[in-house]
Amino acid sequence: MKISEEETATDQLARNVYKSPLIPGIVGIGVVAIPHWSTIYFLIWGLIIALLVLRVFLGYLKQKHLDYRWHALTGIFVYDTTAFFFLIPFWRVVGEPLWLLLVLIGVYVLCLILTHHFRYVVAEGVLSARWRKTLFGKVYWTVAFLLVIFTAGGSYGFSRSLQVFQGYNTALFVTTACLIPFGILFIVGFHGLWVRVENPDYDLNSEENPN
Repeated sequence: MKISEEETATDQLARNVYKSPLIPGIVGIGVVAIPHWSTIYFLIWGLIIALLVLRVFLGYLKQKHLDYRWHALTGIFVYDTTAFFFLIPFWRVVGEPLWLLLVLIGVYVLCLILTHHFRYVVAEGVLSARWRKTLFGKVYWTVAFLLVIFTAGGSYGFSRSLQVFQGYNTALFVTTACLIPFGILFIVGFHGLWVRVENPDYDLNSEENPN
């Protein structure tokens, strides 16, 4: 049977999951290098990324990209890892106090628990084509938009402006602090993929509510 153009496009888009470890790989460089290089954190980062790469490599060998359950679970691993990496640079910048690490881990775990518990609400509000019809979706995307605007997207210009006017240490402190809400947004935004792990046929693309 000839594959339709639509199916081909879907297949090509789904294949992007094999590149997904690049996301925590890039974000994790901040964990390793901010405020200074750490060989220990480099080894930890390398081990985590190696495990993610191994997962997608094995998936590639079996061509699992169109398996919605495998695809969603891989996304959860990738984005939850990325979210955690967003939290760590601030902790390192302020001197790595144990109490702050426990607080950040507590926030991370709490966000995971709440997002997992309300995963269908999250999926409808963040991941589905129906997000405009939900209060949660409107709030989430408004907060995300304001955060990006406030930090200029976490851009070089934002951090450079802080450095010029407030000094390097202040710029590093503020910039890494701004990464924390990005981490929370990643957890809330992508852990909702769990609905596809439970129900691979759950439709996130339709404008009509599947329930």
